[in-house]
Amino acid sequence: MGMLVTLYLITANLYASVNAPSTRGFSFIEIWVCGVQFPMLMAIVEYGILLFKLKFEKQNPNERGGGNSWFQPFGTVKYTDNKVARTPIQEKEDPVQDMKKRFKDVDSLCAKISVFCFTTFNIVYWITGFAHYHH
Repeated sequence: MGMLVTLYLITANLYASVNAPSTRGFSFIEIWVCGVQFPMLMAIVEYGILLFKLKFEKQNPNERGGGNSWFQPFGTVKYTDNKVARTPIQEKEDPVQDMKKRFKDVDSLCAKISVFCFTTFNIVYWITGFAHYHH
């Protein structure tokens, strides 16, 4: 998180240090700064959401999933041919390990989406920039 905030501040200061006429309007440098800062801001937001969910799920571990599993201590009961067959209760994963796995999956998905968005932005930005420059 510290690295993300530092990277974001460096990018913002880089833009602030550009000496350009104030009358030039919205130029390609503003577009570039917005495009570069967007993935960083989304990563910070994602990290904040994951920390919030981590805090919430640690405070309320019994509210997630489960249903009435405490009500059936011997598993599910099936009646076939006047016989009672009990299926054993399957061991549940450790809630902390399950949460870490889900967070890792979400983080991996967000990283892939971020790389895709940044690559798409670069392709569109440079094609548009070169087309504008050559006219």
